Amino acid sequence: MSTYNVPWKNSKLKEVFSYRLWDSLSIIKQAKKKKHLLNQLKEEKNIILVHIPKTAGVSIITAYRDSFAEARHTTALHYKCLLANDFCKFKTFSIVRNPWARLLSAYNFLMQGGLTVDDRNMGAVLNRECNTFDEFIKNWLPRHSVYSFTHFIPQNEFVCGFGDKIIVDEIVKLESLDSDWVQVTQRLGLPYRRLAKENSTKLEKNYSDFYDDESKEIVAELYKKDIVLFDYDF
Repeated sequence: MSTYNVPWKNSKLKEVFSYRLWDSLSIIKQAKKKKHLLNQLKEEKNIILVHIPKTAGVSIITAYRDSFAEARHTTALHYKCLLANDFCKFKTFSIVRNPWARLLSAYNFLMQGGLTVDDRNMGAVLNRECNTFDEFIKNWLPRHSVYSFTHFIPQNEFVCGFGDKIIVDEIVKLESLDSDWVQVTQRLGLPYRRLAKENSTKLEKNYSDFYDDESKEIVAELYKKDIVLFDYDF
């Protein structure tokens, strides 16, 4: 197995703990990240974006750079553990996306080099070990787990607390973001700004064209909790 930055180095841990619990407990060790988050939250920002990978987070951050607190791909439970009783004083929101479309977007994003060193390293692994997206789904992902890299982690892990209960105030579907954004900004108390498409992966075909029956069912099984929780179908 290739070596790279993997949250779950022991697959047995995944059977006992959730990723969000692992992430929330890591705040104890990540003093630098804790200081960064606390500094943001002390700057009279009462809104938190729980940024799930490949769900238009970069577009929102670019449009509202100084309007809310955001730490790249930090879970809601992580924020809650950090803020304790003060968590309820913040307005929290997150964007979710069709799991089949999101996985394709994440794969292409990493194959093209991503944005960070970790992204590039993961992209290099995928380029070396997967010839096609179909091979990635049918062979690579089931073998290495959806927890092998941040961009593959199920979306429920970012917005749920204990007992799979959503603890984010506002969940918006990416598919209706353009039409819903005016109302969302009003509820959050933000000025309306048009969202440009930042960090997007351009496709000439619909995401569904990249799947066959087998790969569609594999993703349905791997992300079944997201599909039910956020009411998605293929």
